Amino acid sequence: MKKFITGLFAALLLTAGFVSLSGQAQAAPSVDCAAKYTICFATKTVAKGSRVTADQHPTVTVTVRAASNAKVKGKLAVKFGDRTIVRSYNDETRVVRLPLMAAGTYKVKVTFTPAATSHLKPSSRSATLVVR
Repeated sequence: MKKFITGLFAALLLTAGFVSLSGQAQAAPSVDCAAKYTICFATKTVAKGSRVTADQHPTVTVTVRAASNAKVKGKLAVKFGDRTIVRSYNDETRVVRLPLMAAGTYKVKVTFTPAATSHLKPSSRSATLVVR
């Protein structure tokens, strides 16, 4: 019963704002790479388009690497024509499957946006798809 009352009292103090949390319990602040003393690392996006026939789904293979050994986490936006497909990225090569397309050569732009709490800069790259 003592633990229950103590927990209830602590919850009341937290919600009233009389006590604050520190350490791991706090939410991580976002990183502003434009700030004066913040160190942010450049990223390099590598994108490779596929060569497929008209009855196959084209794919774009994307790898993002940081200038340091930091884990790369964030979002990938693959833009082709007037459509954009957004996928998460978590430090591994990602294959993005696109919808069926008519025969032709297409240019796709892949943009990497880092997670808000990472010390990484955004990057982008273009790739070419060939549908026969």
